[in-house]
Amino acid sequence: MTTSSRRWLLGWLCLVSVLVLSLSAQAHPEQVHQGIAIDAPAEAVQSKTPVLAGKVQIQLVAQPPLSEIVPAHQPVRLRLEAANRQHQPVQNAQWQITLNTPAKTPWLSSDFPMVEGTTLLNANLTSATSLLELETILPIRGSYTLQATIAAPGINAPVAQTFVLNVPENPVKYRNAATLAVILLLVGLLGGWLIAKQPRGASEELSQSVRLLLSGAAMAAIVALLVVNISAENAEHSQLEPLSLSRTTAEVGSLKLEYLGDTIATVGKLADLSARLIDTRTNQPVQDTTFRLQAKDLEHGMTVLSVAGKPDANGVFTWQQQFFDGAPHQIQIEAVSPANSAPLTLAQAIDIESIAPPLSVRLMTLGYMTAIVGIGMVIGFGAGRMRSGSRYRKSSVKPDTGRI
Repeated sequence: MTTSSRRWLLGWLCLVSVLVLSLSAQAHPEQVHQGIAIDAPAEAVQSKTPVLAGKVQIQLVAQPPLSEIVPAHQPVRLRLEAANRQHQPVQNAQWQITLNTPAKTPWLSSDFPMVEGTTLLNANLTSATSLLELETILPIRGSYTLQATIAAPGINAPVAQTFVLNVPENPVKYRNAATLAVILLLVGLLGGWLIAKQPRGASEELSQSVRLLLSGAAMAAIVALLVVNISAENAEHSQLEPLSLSRTTAEVGSLKLEYLGDTIATVGKLADLSARLIDTRTNQPVQDTTFRLQAKDLEHGMTVLSVAGKPDANGVFTWQQQFFDGAPHQIQIEAVSPANSAPLTLAQAIDIESIAPPLSVRLMTLGYMTAIVGIGMVIGFGAGRMRSGSRYRKSSVKPDTGRI
């Protein structure tokens, strides 16, 4: 291989490395976070638990249909409704809701590997009617399980049902993966082709070509691994300016709304969140209160959870929630009570501790990339050898110049 050919090969490898790294940086493009339209279609979600005749039945409706939502970008509204054996709505129901994320996949990780196989929401909610509604963001693709347990006056024992929510992958991820695979395959094809073009007798030149190609591929892999690890560490430590982490309160007249939950949460773990409304004259909680809460991602400007409910016997409204994104969040709580004509509202800042993807996930991704390049090299080397062999056989056939 001549000096100019070597320089051309090194330049090609550097160019492809830059393209691959640029594509990896664009793997999570900014998308517009859309709300749920009022007239959006809805679909009923089938229960995984057999429904027995004569028992309370729970129905779950998703809006929009689960097949149309984009994980981590588009919210879904879940409506739970219970009816007794006479098909009449169950009033003053006590709900226990648990939403679990899809199980871990050993060979193909999601965008948020720390969220896989964990609990996204766990809450005890009281509804004056038979309808319970919540709006949430489902962060990854896969099969979620929603366990709903209801207890109400007139029901002998709590009734539980399990629903499976199947969420498809974001189509953009398939496009990015296919583009990256094609680029890596082309790199391998070109490298194998250039190696195969060397003359069969030039063993020294061939070994130098192999060393040159492998050195370039190794440098590209090292750079890619360093970029992935540095990006993960920066994502773990890069936060917005820390907000006030003190628990906030709001007062109107003799009523005081207090936030009692955590102010710091960790990705992959449930945070304990709670609030209460008290009468400062008696220092006792106000039981006849409806709490409406919204959890917002401040960095992306989207609502990750919206739900309403009533306090427990101690006058405290409690729920457990996981924040899948490492960006700072804000909890907005509104308390509505007949004791006050206007609702009380407060905003509580929540600082989220992000966690970098496990090293095994990063190495697995690098292994896939290396395997695609290796397959391309084998194919390119085989094709180049076949073409070189056919040319060699043609050139070795000499015309017969003997007598006719």
